[in-house]
Amino acid sequence: RSGLSSWPFFGLLGGLNLIWQNGKRANPIATEPWRLAPCDQPVPAVISPLLAAIVAGGADATPLGLARSLRPGMLLVDAGAFDGTDWTATAVARGATVLAFEPLPDNHQLFEERFPAALERFEQQQSAFTASADGSASRRYTMLPVLPGEPEPQLPWNRTRSMAADSRPGHVYVVGAALGERVKALNMTTRYDYSSIADQGYLNGPEDMRQEEVAMTTLDHILGSYVALGVPASSWTVEVLKLDVEGYEMGVLRGAERLLAEGLVHYLVLEFHP
Repeated sequence: RSGLSSWPFFGLLGGLNLIWQNGKRANPIATEPWRLAPCDQPVPAVISPLLAAIVAGGADATPLGLARSLRPGMLLVDAGAFDGTDWTATAVARGATVLAFEPLPDNHQLFEERFPAALERFEQQQSAFTASADGSASRRYTMLPVLPGEPEPQLPWNRTRSMAADSRPGHVYVVGAALGERVKALNMTTRYDYSSIADQGYLNGPEDMRQEEVAMTTLDHILGSYVALGVPASSWTVEVLKLDVEGYEMGVLRGAERLLAEGLVHYLVLEFHP
């Protein structure tokens, strides 16, 4: 299920009994929010414009509407990008810069196979940009492998940016690492249709389940040390931080404490399942 949280709610996240914290299954949340009666109170000023649009029944009042609202030069962080055909492709089509995090090599291959076509499809649906006929969508992404145990890609960010120079706005940098609370190498449980760092009990048992060693880094390090060497300070703001990390949300957020504390994340969108 997808949820979008304003900052007054953020303090409640620390109280969640998440599975990955204690190694055992958490009790389900007693109250299911989608079964509550609609709120009839006015929307407070602190609530994001997107949430206000949801309450008012706006035309694009969905979490993915945030990606469609991005402008050239804005930054989206896509943690758990998979093949890049939804959030990442939508944001790049709008001219935004995307830092996508996906640790699994199999998913990197899917990204290279599927992302260009998805990007061209989204651009054809927009009036702001037009899809190119020369197949340049394949040059709108850069793969940045990370060795397990290393904090960042081997290719320096300045060189990465110069290699990705393009006259058209919109580019995604696919960082080959998971986001978490520290830099380390770890074994990630995967199967053909699912992967997770968290200790999810329902991953146990399938014959095709396997362990892969991958890299973990933190968002504070990537933006505060790696990217900061080649990006003006005014560009460090994360317009949207999207998390689809299958139970490891608090790990990612703990690794982004500096960004959050300094107010450098405007929107937090996460997929969760109580």
